[in-house]
Amino acid sequence: MTWLTLLAGTILVWLIWNLSSLCRNYISARKVQAPTFIIPWNIYNPIWMILSVPLAPYLQRYLPTAWYRTINMGIYGFEFRSKENVFGDDKDNDVVVLVTSGPVEMSIRDPELATEILKRMKDFPTTEIAGVILNVFGPNVLTSNGEDWSRQRKLIAPNLNEKISKLVFGESTSQARQMLSSYVDDFQGVTDDTMRGMKAIALNVLGTVGFGISRPWKKGKDEKPEEGFKLTYMDVVWTLVENIVEAAIMPTKLLTSPLFSPPWHAIGHAKVEFPIHTRRMLERERTRQNTSSETSSNLMSMIVRLVDETASGGGNDTNDTVDEKNVKKKSLSMSEEEILGNLFVFTAAGFDTTANTMAYALALLSTYPEWQDWLYEEISAVLSDKDMDSLDYNEIFPKLPRCLSLMTNQAPGRDGNDAGR
Repeated sequence: MTWLTLLAGTILVWLIWNLSSLCRNYISARKVQAPTFIIPWNIYNPIWMILSVPLAPYLQRYLPTAWYRTINMGIYGFEFRSKENVFGDDKDNDVVVLVTSGPVEMSIRDPELATEILKRMKDFPTTEIAGVILNVFGPNVLTSNGEDWSRQRKLIAPNLNEKISKLVFGESTSQARQMLSSYVDDFQGVTDDTMRGMKAIALNVLGTVGFGISRPWKKGKDEKPEEGFKLTYMDVVWTLVENIVEAAIMPTKLLTSPLFSPPWHAIGHAKVEFPIHTRRMLERERTRQNTSSETSSNLMSMIVRLVDETASGGGNDTNDTVDEKNVKKKSLSMSEEEILGNLFVFTAAGFDTTANTMAYALALLSTYPEWQDWLYEEISAVLSDKDMDSLDYNEIFPKLPRCLSLMTNQAPGRDGNDAGR
């Protein structure tokens, strides 16, 4: 009887807490003055996150349409299933609010409003669930809030400049030529493996830009890990970004236990080896910068240079007082964990988005060959007399507005006008 009383008391406390949180969130959400949907539980509860996706088809089949429309908003991937239907029939309505006992979420389809919200990080902090996934190797600019976000952004944003763009352009063209050569020579121009090819390009470019690691598009058979490691550094990164959720939520010892198969073991080994690999690379980079006058344009090199200069006082004005120097040093510093976290998230956040965008663009070009001709006309005009092995970014890139328009979804209409497609 005592156990039943304790259980009933626990459930009652949970219900009261859940209801009070729901009421507070609802009162706060009403200030937005937008259509509001209510789910009376925390949609980020692990049990709900695991069970909701497989249950979704049954919920859609057996629940009333209005009920399912609301509950669907709390199931992962609802924006892909519902698309703009979530905003209802009112074309002037660009915002809907979801109230739960956990977070309050807004869905927005107005790009200008979305841009304004993304600019106001202090007013719209990152949710805790983002940190669970992306903080696996340390705090970073995507998951930090407030002063931590401002400090990291001051260090990272200036480094994403034309030097980086030039490096991206050079490595991208090299990787694309290697992929094309392989598909023509090895597969006689016929392949159904385009997505993997795009992923290889994306990861290799990010590896060069982020860590200064140049890797051929076609992985060599003699590419072996360093002594004491089970995976090469780029294999570690590939494994982690492909399995980021599993790496974030599952303990390393469990992943490498006999209960799991070798692919799961690889995730566990990658999780262990990433910080070790990266710290060794950071130390090598510091040693190189202290012993050589050569400068590198990759992100790791730039961050290490700026952080170390600030730590040594190189970024302070000679007229500053000791206290002012200490304040500046603190405001422009980054811990090793933050460097690790930012280098990882730079790769993880850019990997799938870049690869998917390129693969989707190729699929559309195959479906609409007239746009291939449109792009080919520009590329032929710009590159006809150029050495393909030594294209200059500053000269070539500004002359390719059609290629840029394809990747930003701003291609002109069929009549040649500049109306976006």
